[in-house]
Amino acid sequence: TTVGKCKAANYLTYRSLKIAVLAIIAVMAGILQVFSFLVVPALIGKLFFKKPLHVLLIGWSVGVVVSVVGIFLSYKLDIPTAPVIVASLACMFFVMLGVKVILEAIPGKKPKAADIKLQ
Repeated sequence: TTVGKCKAANYLTYRSLKIAVLAIIAVMAGILQVFSFLVVPALIGKLFFKKPLHVLLIGWSVGVVVSVVGIFLSYKLDIPTAPVIVASLACMFFVMLGVKVILEAIPGKKPKAADIKLQ
């Protein structure tokens, strides 16, 4: 049917567009850096918040801060930028994970389930 052909054409168009964009990003930025920016800030947000808006805002904030710090360190240390940013994202995640563990271990201070509960 015509509807089925349109859906197939749309699917192929979006699929090819996605492949083209990923190929360009992989060449320009590096696939590890791209996936680090997609995953790590969201994980950091999910460590502390449950609401999607809060996770999004924390993720954006972490991404911006880590980018600026990574570019600064890259410039000062004269090393490639992408690996510094990926390493900075990893360090930030493990530091925030440690902060969460410490906050949960404080006696008498029960974390709010709405803010810290992971889905």
